[in-house]
Amino acid sequence: FGLTSHFGVLSTIDDMVEWEKSFWNQSVLPNDIIEQLKKPEYVFIDDASSGQLLAYGNGWWIVHGNGHKIMEHSVITGTSIM
Repeated sequence: FGLTSHFGVLSTIDDMVEWEKSFWNQSVLPNDIIEQLKKPEYVFIDDASSGQLLAYGNGWWIVHGNGHKIMEHSVITGTSIM
């Protein structure tokens, strides 16, 4: 295609499901590395009373709120991986 990485992810839903499962069964990365990826480097909001967290680390936005924990990576093109 001649596209650089900032043009987003070109994939199928089946491949994205396999990629997601690889994080749960540790077939790509061991659990200690995955836990390091989840660790915030910069914390912008951390409210223990409401459970809200907005942080950034290792290329991932880390958001906790309304009973959900979300890690996402979004890029300049609007591609978002959650």
